[in-house]
Amino acid sequence: MKTHVAILFPTILVAISACGHAAMRPAIPAAALTSEAPGMPAAATQASAPGRICVRMIEVKWSGVPGAAPTVHRTEDQARIRAEMIANSAADPTSHFEELAHNYGDAAIVGTTCETGKLVTRGDGTLDANVEATAFGLTVNEVAAPVRTAHGFVVLMRGPDTTAAPTEISARHILISFHGASGATEAVTRTREEALVLAQAVATQARAPGADWDALVRQHSDEPQAAERQGDLGRFGHGRMVRAFERAAFALNVGEISEVVETNFGFHVIHRYE
Repeated sequence: MKTHVAILFPTILVAISACGHAAMRPAIPAAALTSEAPGMPAAATQASAPGRICVRMIEVKWSGVPGAAPTVHRTEDQARIRAEMIANSAADPTSHFEELAHNYGDAAIVGTTCETGKLVTRGDGTLDANVEATAFGLTVNEVAAPVRTAHGFVVLMRGPDTTAAPTEISARHILISFHGASGATEAVTRTREEALVLAQAVATQARAPGADWDALVRQHSDEPQAAERQGDLGRFGHGRMVRAFERAAFALNVGEISEVVETNFGFHVIHRYE
């Protein structure tokens, strides 16, 4: 089973992209969990809520809080501003959460019980109450505004439900780049609008009966060495690709070809083959 290094493994922080920013969920006070949903008994509300979720977290400390390294000299206000920057960047579908944690966080709170995150059970006491309340209020891949705790500000994202979905898939893609996109060579002169029109046409051709995928890759893909690999990305798990690509790829059934997906690299047509 082969795995290829592809251009979708980001090497720099992309804070702004043509995809725009996703909405960021505000932090939820723990006390809010004691209120019943309007028109719904408390028992019904609890029964419909998940009991365990996967959460990705980044901690930003300020000088003097427990666990802060001697090299941390920022004030609480500076820590809050830094945490807000991380959260806004994490809400961008083209960003990479683990890279943000490495470059800007003081601690990445992760575990080995779910993909690149910590498997949290509601009410088990492993998290600050406000962090837990906020985490369980998120939808999958949603990012919350920073939560203040006694140990620092926590930026959190709800990770994929790996107990109900595959943790790894295999896929290949066709990349239609445009002038100004990340990784675009000087030979790529088309505009974003022209790239979108071409990508939509390629997606239609790829889904047609009897389509020749390899020929489409050779003719259209702007990814380096794509023709030699037929656009194959091999097998990959959560957190390995930019988020917009990952979300689309994992949503496909085996054998299915996606609609056009935009990332900071350009437009992609994705085929999940395993």
